[in-house]
Amino acid sequence: MDENKIDTTPNITNNDLDNQGLSQPTTPTSRSHHKVDLKKALPDLNVKKLEDHYKVLTAYCKRSDNGKQGLKYTDFNGLIQGLQITRISGLNSFFKETGFIKHVEGQKGVYLPTQELIDYQIKKEWNEGEAKKIMANILKNSWFFQNVRMHLSINKEATEEALIQSLASESGAPIEYRPALKILLEYLVDNGLVSLNEK
Repeated sequence: MDENKIDTTPNITNNDLDNQGLSQPTTPTSRSHHKVDLKKALPDLNVKKLEDHYKVLTAYCKRSDNGKQGLKYTDFNGLIQGLQITRISGLNSFFKETGFIKHVEGQKGVYLPTQELIDYQIKKEWNEGEAKKIMANILKNSWFFQNVRMHLSINKEATEEALIQSLASESGAPIEYRPALKILLEYLVDNGLVSLNEK
């Protein structure tokens, strides 16, 4: 999808919701350097590609030996090319809130992949389509899927811009978080929970 057309062309519909069993700037502006009190955890603004999110999730499973060893963000040093380890730290709150990782009790900053993420990663190595079903089941519990589902249950279809604004309203995100909100929609589209139609 051409990011330059984000305001005008894409429509997202809920035609896949029933099949699931259910009835800008690219960097923060100077004003975002103060702490923003978000209502929901959002992805790190500097991890702009969904592909990089998947790389981190894969690394969580492999580096932890499928959940046998807790990880700090420093354990990812040099593991993912082109991604600073501080970006891992910036993703952890979002990953935890979404159900990808869990905090190890009594150990500050130490996380393990959830069993659902491990199941997804194992299945992904054999069958991408089946793996996406597992990922979709994880995402169905997320606040951003529930937000989009509600929006589409009322409107049947919506522009990407309208959905981004709906997510911004619920999360309390200012305009500079637009790329992070867009990533949330990309998760849902990539895993078959909503459909994107170019008109």
